[in-house]
Amino acid sequence: MSDSIDPLIYQIKVLNLLTKKYISIPELQEQMEYEGIAKSKRTLERTLEKLADHFDDIERRTDSKPHQYRWKEYASGLKLLNMTPQQSVALMLAEAQLKNLLPPNIMETMRPFFEHAHYQMKFAARDRLEHQWLTKKVAVAPATQPLEPPQIDETIFKEVTTALYENRLLNAVYQAQWNDQPSRYQVMPLALVQQNVSHYLVVKRIKDGRVIGEPFFLALHRFLAAEASTFYFDYPTDFKLKSFIEKENRFGYGECRPIRLTFSISWNSGYHLTETPLSPDQVILEEDENHYRFQASVIKTDILERWLRGFGDEVWDLEMEYLDE
Repeated sequence: MSDSIDPLIYQIKVLNLLTKKYISIPELQEQMEYEGIAKSKRTLERTLEKLADHFDDIERRTDSKPHQYRWKEYASGLKLLNMTPQQSVALMLAEAQLKNLLPPNIMETMRPFFEHAHYQMKFAARDRLEHQWLTKKVAVAPATQPLEPPQIDETIFKEVTTALYENRLLNAVYQAQWNDQPSRYQVMPLALVQQNVSHYLVVKRIKDGRVIGEPFFLALHRFLAAEASTFYFDYPTDFKLKSFIEKENRFGYGECRPIRLTFSISWNSGYHLTETPLSPDQVILEEDENHYRFQASVIKTDILERWLRGFGDEVWDLEMEYLDE
């Protein structure tokens, strides 16, 4: 716990914890300790006395020992205090999904909101609908074998996301999977993409002050060093992340060429494709009680071939027609 917090931040923390209901010094102290702030009861009392003297919106009950405090009924308080339990649930779910996709400076501005959401849920009754929803009723099931995320240096992540957010060139030292020695790059960061547990930076390479080649991606966990440069760039208007991922399918690996895929599959193994098609133009060419025969326009990738091989003998008569010839 920290007892060296800046006095102004400490006062803001205290204000954040006040609500429209009276709360005592011991109750406030317990909540402050939960947030990792260790201050004496006397310090908290002096702080609240000073705040109550300067804020007309704070009501002080002196007929109880110890004194109790709250925001007056008409007071707006701090905006954090207006957060409903439903908003707390939404923020906690958002935090879990976004913590590795937002720059640290943005996450830092959101931290008080996330902390307040966690606090509300911690002290919420276990039978509250919001608490049940968060702890018992929703989850994301892995589609493949779960893997532990690779380690990403926090300093590198900060430099990378800062350069990406501010449209600044990035100087990097990168260890490619197949190279014995690391490479030095200057790149134009274009996008951050999460695939399963790994994160990739989509970039264009800069050489001698000029953009060269097509966009490609670098795995964040293979960066050995990164520094956001002082040089800014105009974000390229011709780069479309959705197209890079879906149409070019760069994250599928392999050839990444468009094909018309035709195959037969057993009824049990193929039924889910009638509900979740491979592509918008998928059609069923044959169907009986034992099998389906599908045709769909897809991108040929390593992921597609691994997916097909995973069915073993349940898939047969496989045909691939290249559409870019």
